[in-house]
Amino acid sequence: MSKTFSIIILLLIALNTLILILDSYPIEAKVETAYGQINIFLTWFFFLEMIIKILGLGFTNYVRDKVNIFDAIVVVTTIA
Repeated sequence: MSKTFSIIILLLIALNTLILILDSYPIEAKVETAYGQINIFLTWFFFLEMIIKILGLGFTNYVRDKVNIFDAIVVVTTIA
């Protein structure tokens, strides 16, 4: 996996974590909508990342790495 791709993924994970940290109660409707849209974008981006890695590594090599299995479980569960 290229270093640039890894850095982008790590930055998006950090953004996702930041959005989760900023969530509060009560929350304004506009802010809640914005957080929801960002979350949907990130979820589909992480799904795309998973697909790219499966295609690039091949399914067998993809599932050899436990981090990839964990990522796949998180992505599929989030989409479900």
